[in-house]
Amino acid sequence: MTDKRRNGRWAKWTRTSVILHLLRRIADAVFGASEHSLSAHLLGETGEGAPQKAGQPGVFAWLFSKLYQNVIRPGQYLFIRNLDHGAFRHALDALTDRLLYDSVSAYSNFFLCFGLYASGALLISHFLLNRGELAVAQLVLTVTVVLLALLMRSAGGSMAQNLAKGRITSFLIFTVMGFRRERFDANPVGTSHNGIAIVTGTLLGLLTFFVLPSRVLLGLLVLLLCCVVFAMPEFGVVLLFFFIPLASLLSAPSVSAGAAVAYVIFCYLCKLIRGKRSFAFHTIDGAVLLFAAFTLQSGLVSVGQEGTRAGMLQCCMVCGYFLCANLMTSRPAVRRAVGALSCSLLVVSVYGIYQYITGDISTLWLDTAMFGDIAGRVTSLFDNPNVLGEFLILGIFAALGLLAGDRNRPTRIFTTVSLLSGILCLVLTWSRGAWLGTLCAFVIFLFMMSRYAAAGVVCFGLTAPAWIALLPKKLVRRLLSIGNIADHSTSTRVEIWNTSTRLIRDHLLTGIGAGSVGFGQAFSQYAAASLTGVEHSHSLYLQLLIIHGIAGLALFVWIFALLTRRCVATARLPREQMSVRPCVGLCVGLYSGIAGLLIGGFSDYVWYNYRICAMMWLVLGLAVACARLSAREAEAYVPGPVGLSRAAITPAPRHTV
Repeated sequence: MTDKRRNGRWAKWTRTSVILHLLRRIADAVFGASEHSLSAHLLGETGEGAPQKAGQPGVFAWLFSKLYQNVIRPGQYLFIRNLDHGAFRHALDALTDRLLYDSVSAYSNFFLCFGLYASGALLISHFLLNRGELAVAQLVLTVTVVLLALLMRSAGGSMAQNLAKGRITSFLIFTVMGFRRERFDANPVGTSHNGIAIVTGTLLGLLTFFVLPSRVLLGLLVLLLCCVVFAMPEFGVVLLFFFIPLASLLSAPSVSAGAAVAYVIFCYLCKLIRGKRSFAFHTIDGAVLLFAAFTLQSGLVSVGQEGTRAGMLQCCMVCGYFLCANLMTSRPAVRRAVGALSCSLLVVSVYGIYQYITGDISTLWLDTAMFGDIAGRVTSLFDNPNVLGEFLILGIFAALGLLAGDRNRPTRIFTTVSLLSGILCLVLTWSRGAWLGTLCAFVIFLFMMSRYAAAGVVCFGLTAPAWIALLPKKLVRRLLSIGNIADHSTSTRVEIWNTSTRLIRDHLLTGIGAGSVGFGQAFSQYAAASLTGVEHSHSLYLQLLIIHGIAGLALFVWIFALLTRRCVATARLPREQMSVRPCVGLCVGLYSGIAGLLIGGFSDYVWYNYRICAMMWLVLGLAVACARLSAREAEAYVPGPVGLSRAAITPAPRHTV
């Protein structure tokens, strides 16, 4: 009773408080004016600005529908008829069935032959051929493969049946990948192709005379994942969210990330041409497609091959938007993508914290004369603390959106751990731009989730001195140094910005093209002798002006304005439709992360690392997918005691134009 009385007094105080009443009135006025303002109609997308207008086609949709009906559709049907009845299609189906429904004993024979021959190859190479020291780790790996093969011999039935029965494998296949269980129950008996398995395992085992066994197994895993992604591009999007932040483990992370995005796009296009997937084309999609064309053109007109490669790679990253916008068409698909991003956030953050604990940190990006009490800055898997901070902004607010909308307890526990580790790692980056972007993004998140968040922001602002007094002094000093010209980093950036402004005046209309080589050559003509080795302007918006000219910057601002309009409309869905709130929370969280990253873009070129560029466009596409899904669920909402039933939610049409 005491708690109820206390809660009742608190609710009564909030209702009768004059200050809170004024703040609520202001919030209602701002939200109401934003819905009916002239800018809202100018920036709004015809047919998608609000859920109740989802059936009206926009200009881009009308043009694309005409192109689809008169040009694309006839060729698509011809391609489908030839492909579905061709030898390649039948061979692919036969290979898939053989891999799924072959008996476990055949797989056991394959791994047994591979492990035995690989172990023999390692021993012969060391003791008889004298090829250097014995690779103990590789030998342990091959012996482990042999032991696993022997354990597999005790299992009966097909591989599909055993995968469906295992707890871990069923979780990975049905929950993470999204496969249907019926696919794995089609042929539970299984057939045996022991001869093929033995020959294949023997040949691959003999191959280890020239290639390490770990690389052979890794190649088999990559080949298997490529086949799975070709069959289900949605899983490819999930892999991208997990793989791109960890790509620095490879020798060429940017190229590897670009190749992964390009392959998933290829798989999606194959499904799209065959009519197995949809393609929604609205105003924001047309704007992103036009920006991708701008990016490709900037690479073609740039100086040298490096600029061409940079333009093509960035164009590929921009096109990653269409993967999320068109493939993430259901709540489980969206949750899988955000879950993968939360997993990569946890891995990156834990490794960054491990770096700090072990002292594997650097003062290369720190003015030690001003911040001598800071031991160093963590970089984790991004080789730069500022780039790490940019990724953490996207990951933290994606996890926050999932936490705000998901009611599953294990998911909430895991997301909370990822969120807290990401925040701690963000602090250890000592990146002032990332801190400022995170703070602004959090304010945006609060305002979009609740129109009455102004009261909380005002209360926090009034009590800010008390909060600041509790923070460590070196953290407060680092925050207060924002804009201090005495800091070497700040003074250098200001000088680079001034030089970049002079460069923009002479190339305002056309830009100079993509690539750091072309930028360096043009920048050196305007820079002082002390500025050497500058590869970008340390500002996203200045860099867009330099690369694309005024048209490219205006197009990007238009894209973000369209995204803002869409996400604000999603956040303003009626409160009684609580069943659509999970997607609303995700949409707001993803949008807040993008907004925080772009706020940090005022003081840094956040796309200099191509992986951050890819992640931003993937997250942007996922935010658009959440907004579209929320609009469909709001249309299907039926008032009543139950609210929105699962049967009322219609999935995205297969041939959306």
